[in-house]
Amino acid sequence: MMATVLAAVTVVAAASPAPSPSPRPPSASREVVARVGARAITADELEAATARRLIEVQTRAHAVKRQALQDLVDAELLRQEAARRGVAVDALLKAEVEAKATPVAEWDVAAYRAANAAAFEGRTEAEAKGEAARRMREDRIAQRRFGFLAELRSRMPFSMTLPPPRVDVDVAGSPSRGPEDAAVTIVEFSEFQCPFCRRVLPAVREIEDRYRGRVRLVFRHFPLARHKDAPKAAEAAECARDQGRFWEMHDRLFDNAERLGVADLKTHARAVGVDGAAFDACLDSGRHEQRWRRDLADAESYGSSGTPMFFINGRLLSGAQPYAAFARVIDDELAGKKTGGGGGTQP
Repeated sequence: MMATVLAAVTVVAAASPAPSPSPRPPSASREVVARVGARAITADELEAATARRLIEVQTRAHAVKRQALQDLVDAELLRQEAARRGVAVDALLKAEVEAKATPVAEWDVAAYRAANAAAFEGRTEAEAKGEAARRMREDRIAQRRFGFLAELRSRMPFSMTLPPPRVDVDVAGSPSRGPEDAAVTIVEFSEFQCPFCRRVLPAVREIEDRYRGRVRLVFRHFPLARHKDAPKAAEAAECARDQGRFWEMHDRLFDNAERLGVADLKTHARAVGVDGAAFDACLDSGRHEQRWRRDLADAESYGSSGTPMFFINGRLLSGAQPYAAFARVIDDELAGKKTGGGGGTQP
C-alpha cells in the first residue's frame, strides 16, 4: 500500500506543476441528499449551506493532510536520493544527517540546563547532564534532517497540489486600510475588550509594515457576550469613523481596553480629535448598533465563538497567532499570484 502511495507521489514530484483538478461532474452536483414533498435538496445546496460552518474543521483537516503529504514527499525524496547513490535510506540518513549534525559541546549542555532548569529538578548531576545532552542531540539531528531535505528539494523537481479551504467573506462597508486591489486581503473579526485581540496587534502591525502595498486589512466587529463593554466600544469606533477617525479610535480603544465605559469612550473620542458633541449624539443614539450586530451574526455563521478570527484571502487563521503564522499564509498567497495559482482577494 505504501509503495503505491509513494509511487503516486513520485509522479507528482517528477512532473511539472499539476493541472487544476477536474470540475465535479454535473451528476454529482445534482445528487439528491434529501426530499421534502416534490422538492429535492441537492449535494451542492448542502455544501453551500455548510461551507461557512465547517471552515474551521476543514482548515484543521487541510493542515493534517498537508503535513502528511509533505511527509510522503520527503520520504520519496530520500528514497530517490538513496537509490541514486546505491545505498539504503538508513545508510543515507546516517551519512548525511547523523554524521553531519552539529556536535553537542559541554558548554551547549550547560547553557541548555541553565535555560531549562525546571525541567531537570530532582535529577542527579549525571542524569541532568545526560538528559540535556540527549535532547540537544535530537534537536541537532532534526535541524540537520530539515536542512538535508531542503537541499534535496532544491535539486529535485517536485510539486504539491493541495488547495486550502476558503470561504467568501463580505467586506462591503467595513473600515479598511491598504490598497483595495491588494494581492492579499485580510479580514479581521475582533473586539476592543478581548485580551487576545490586543495581544495579536503587534503581529498585525508588522504585517502591514512589511507587506505595505500588497496587503489590505479589513476590520469587522465581533463583540463577545461576556465582554459587556465591547458592543458600545464597537459603536464608538464607528461613530469616530463617521468623522474619519476610525483607525485612530481603534488604536486608542485597544490601548485603553480597561476603560471602555460610555464616559470613557467619550473621553477617548476627544483625545483622537473628533467633534465631541457630534460623537456624543452618535454614541447615545445607538446609530451603529446594527453594524456590529450584522458583523457578529456573520462571524458566528463561521461556527466560531472566539476572537480574534482572521480570513486571509478567505483562508481561516484563528487566535492570537504570531507574525510567522500570518507570513506563511501571505507568502503562499503571493506566490500563488505569481504562478497564476493561489486565491484572489475576496469581494
